[in-house]
Amino acid sequence: MTTQQTTTESLVAPTDAALVAPGDAALVAPGDADLRHVTARHPDAVDGTWVRACLLSDLSIGRGVGVLGPDFEQAALFRVPAAESDREATAGRSKLYALGNIDPFSRAAVISRGLTGDRDGEPMVTSPLGKQAFSLRTGICLDDESRSVPSYAVIVRDGAVEVFFPNR
Repeated sequence: MTTQQTTTESLVAPTDAALVAPGDAALVAPGDADLRHVTARHPDAVDGTWVRACLLSDLSIGRGVGVLGPDFEQAALFRVPAAESDREATAGRSKLYALGNIDPFSRAAVISRGLTGDRDGEPMVTSPLGKQAFSLRTGICLDDESRSVPSYAVIVRDGAVEVFFPNR
């Protein structure tokens, strides 16, 4: 999912880590609130809300946490070690991913409790209930491509991890 945001306020580029998808640019309005609403002006951009989830230092590598967004939408936020085969990887770095937390097979909010790893170089998380694997990059089920979970943009700003929930 490519998400580029612009607002009518002054724009601030993120100072810490990068976005989920390489090359994506998310410019966000300054502010200290846990929710920041953005209105897209570019025709390909998406309106939505940035939700401050936690501090980057609070996330354990290889583990997921649940994030509650607007209208009780749930996301699963993961911090995983950057793979050696990853072209953007730098030694000792980690990557952030966010997927929908609702397992499409069991309809339970359990994806954040899944085990992370990779399958043939694709970073993934397995559902703790049915053991289906979901790509951390796209949200597509690697065992049944007809099923998927949403993927969300993630950014680190001033040491805090934020997840973008598009308007539905």
